[in-house]
Amino acid sequence: MASLKAAASLVLAAMLTGCCLISAFPGGAGACARDDWQDLVEDGHYEEAFSQLDRGAIAHTNLYSNMLAYDILNVVVHRDAVTQDELLCSPVLAKYPNSFSWTMQSCKLLQSYLANGTLDQEILPVLERSFSRDDQYDWWLPVLKSLG
Repeated sequence: MASLKAAASLVLAAMLTGCCLISAFPGGAGACARDDWQDLVEDGHYEEAFSQLDRGAIAHTNLYSNMLAYDILNVVVHRDAVTQDELLCSPVLAKYPNSFSWTMQSCKLLQSYLANGTLDQEILPVLERSFSRDDQYDWWLPVLKSLG
């Protein structure tokens, strides 16, 4: 039942945003056209990638990596116009503040950046280790580092 619910959430996210936001979904991120958001991010076209994401649709899914993708791109594109209160990842981080997952560490890094205007040099190495263990999402690291 849980996997059916997860699959339904992925399908809903794809329908609401117009493309797959999780590469693990059958068809993966490549299910979108060449200009899909992941390809755009990997090519450094952050603003165009961000424009393809729908905050409302993403906020209503239970897919944390989608929320984080939105937050990362929002902060990279809008930098000083984003506040910590706007981060979709913050409520989940509040539940799991001691997690060492790349998602929680990325959210901590975004919060720190928004609070201090710089990347936290204590969080970056933890994040790099996390990506070295799970390289499925390691393409986010250069995006996050672009804030520094």
